Amino acid sequence: MIRSGITTINDIWYEPEGLAEAAEAAGLRAQIALKLFDVKLEELYANRYERVATEGEERLRRGVDFVEKYAASKSGLVTGRIGPHATDTCSPELHIEACAEASRLGVGLHTHVAQSKQEVEYCQSTYNKGPAEFLADLDVLSHRSVLAHLTFASDIDLDLITQSKARYAHCPTIYPRRGVYPDLQGIQDRRIVTGIATDWMMNDPFEAMRNAMNAVRLLSGRHDALTSLDAIKLATIGSAKVMGIEDQVGSLAIGKRADLIQLDLQRPHLQPFYAEYSSLAYYARASDVVCSVIDGRLVLEGDCILGWMSLTFLTESRNTCLFGFGPVLKRHGG
Repeated sequence: MIRSGITTINDIWYEPEGLAEAAEAAGLRAQIALKLFDVKLEELYANRYERVATEGEERLRRGVDFVEKYAASKSGLVTGRIGPHATDTCSPELHIEACAEASRLGVGLHTHVAQSKQEVEYCQSTYNKGPAEFLADLDVLSHRSVLAHLTFASDIDLDLITQSKARYAHCPTIYPRRGVYPDLQGIQDRRIVTGIATDWMMNDPFEAMRNAMNAVRLLSGRHDALTSLDAIKLATIGSAKVMGIEDQVGSLAIGKRADLIQLDLQRPHLQPFYAEYSSLAYYARASDVVCSVIDGRLVLEGDCILGWMSLTFLTESRNTCLFGFGPVLKRHGG
């Protein structure tokens, strides 16, 4: 991610501790949540929802422990969130308990909403509500909620999200691969705070900007529906607003954290470099990033991530990823 020009991430995962250790070692700013659920995930492919309350309770306890641990982090780069995975994979009780703990801890929520047709159908058949309508009725939506996807959100869902002031993480690279695209134009027309996200392993922010522009323009039939400057704003200050840290990052201003990236503008595919915003949004690639400064600290120079021995780390972490990053980090001073 650092090599791609990303300076801050917001992630929800099974093993947040390993990710947090890796982020701190590399100098990457991160908001991280443990993925909460109280169903047997392996049964969802067969559309079976078997609730396991003890699983949800245990994961919530671990999630709270993680948030409390990193509230006292010396680096200040890593902070925690509470992460109820999705509207269908968490029971109403787990959503309510997760929201209560997030409020007590003073942190936000991270949830997948209207990501799949199956999720929407489950909410409609079980609660007679859309996914966001379900969350709104539980009173768990607020300006501290990060909602990912909204692919199948209805107008009612979007109106309720607008009222709650919840924030939207838009992942434009994954949607076309699934043959569907959220109503980004409608979401922006409602003034829902929106930022561009990459979704898991697709960590090229420039590709994400292009995909967003291409999709919105194709769907609207307008060449100016999402400008290159608009896309860049969504990937920078927009994403900072989604995470609730726009007073710290997302733009260059006196008093904000010093987060900077440098691109090699002499690459052949960037020639002729005739307009900053359009050239970056249309043609730049993650591999063009040659320098990154996060929180005033140089973390990437050329091909070297300065926090750890990059090439060796990547080789070993690939072989040990199923067991967490801890063993690798310990060997490389993390």
